[in-house]
Amino acid sequence: MENEMDHRVLELANEFGYKPDGKLDNWRIMDSDNYVGDCDDYAVTALYLTCGKSLLKFWWMLITLQAVFWFTKSPSGGGHLVLWVRGKGYIDNWANRLFRPKEEFSEYKFLFPWPFPLVAMKMLFGKVLRSIDRS
Repeated sequence: MENEMDHRVLELANEFGYKPDGKLDNWRIMDSDNYVGDCDDYAVTALYLTCGKSLLKFWWMLITLQAVFWFTKSPSGGGHLVLWVRGKGYIDNWANRLFRPKEEFSEYKFLFPWPFPLVAMKMLFGKVLRSIDRS
């Protein structure tokens, strides 16, 4: 089962296309037939796939700090989101690094972890924006 989940994350990495959110930042789990989004969407989707597409496990891992979204600064000074999963490592879409140790991210400055309630708010905000766009 774990190899299947890792395979899904590798598929995400290979098929991902970058597209910025625009003025309003929002986080969402991308559809497997359309892996297009920004670093937030990539990290959220990578965790969802790592959890075997289980929202219950997704939220449990965040609440129990078995997974953490880190806000970082890139070498160019821009904000960036990196996912850490306990027992696996860090995931980054810019350099296409999957489950690597933190030492391989020396070009980033890790500023703060996103706490569970803020992750939930970002994802809820994204859901509301998408429902407005469909109207």
